[in-house]
Amino acid sequence: MLTETIALGDRRIARIPTPELNRFVGELVQMRQPPAKQGHRLKLLYLAQIGTRPPRFALQVNSRARITRDYAYFIENQMRARYGLDGVPIVLDLVERKQQRRSERGPSLR
Repeated sequence: MLTETIALGDRRIARIPTPELNRFVGELVQMRQPPAKQGHRLKLLYLAQIGTRPPRFALQVNSRARITRDYAYFIENQMRARYGLDGVPIVLDLVERKQQRRSERGPSLR
C-alpha cells in the first residue's frame, strides 16, 4: 500500500516531454477522428505540459466550441492509460488558437 502511494506521488510530479505529447496527439487523431460541428472539424494542434501537482496540460485547438464532452473524456482517458496517470487528477486546458487576419500578418512574401 505504501509503495503504491509513493508511486502515485511520483507520477503526479512527473513531466512528459512535449515531442512525446505531440506524437500522442497524432495517434489520438488516428484512433478516433475529432468531432465536426456545422461542417467544420476540430483540429488538435499542439499539446504541452504546463504544470505539475497536479499535472496540467494545454491542448491548442482551432475552436473550443467544436470539442464535445465525449471527445474531451476520450483524450483524458487515453492520457491516463498511456502515461500511467490512473488515480492522478489531470487538468486539461483547451486553448483556442487565434486566427490572424491576412492584413494583420504584414506583407506577403509572394
